[in-house]
Amino acid sequence: MNSALPLILTLVSIAPLAVANDSHPIDSGLDLCLSQEQHYSTAGVLDCIDAATRQWDTELNDAYRELMSQLQPSQQLALKAAQRAWLSYRDREYETADAIYGGLEGTMYLPMHAMRVLRITKTRALELGDYLSLLR
Repeated sequence: MNSALPLILTLVSIAPLAVANDSHPIDSGLDLCLSQEQHYSTAGVLDCIDAATRQWDTELNDAYRELMSQLQPSQQLALKAAQRAWLSYRDREYETADAIYGGLEGTMYLPMHAMRVLRITKTRALELGDYLSLLR
């Protein structure tokens, strides 16, 4: 079996996600990172995905802070409660992903797991961004 096959399969499984969302600079940066030859290994793919996940986390936190600064006190309480609930959801989803992907054999599942974590953070960042766009 070709040793590059699992990586190719992983990249193919990730590509539709990146292409579908390439309008955001973080996604474009992830696409660019993944396209560079030095990131063709599993470790390289993971580095790219981890960097994008950290960027989405920063985007999420920035949106949360800005949103809180623009809301009335009662709205802030609602957002704070929702964010706490989301953090609990996120933690349970991470545990679930760890349990499921951790039980699979093969390095191709490592980038798939990392993309799952990225999507959880990205989705919340986009949700908060949508709220913020209502106030701008």
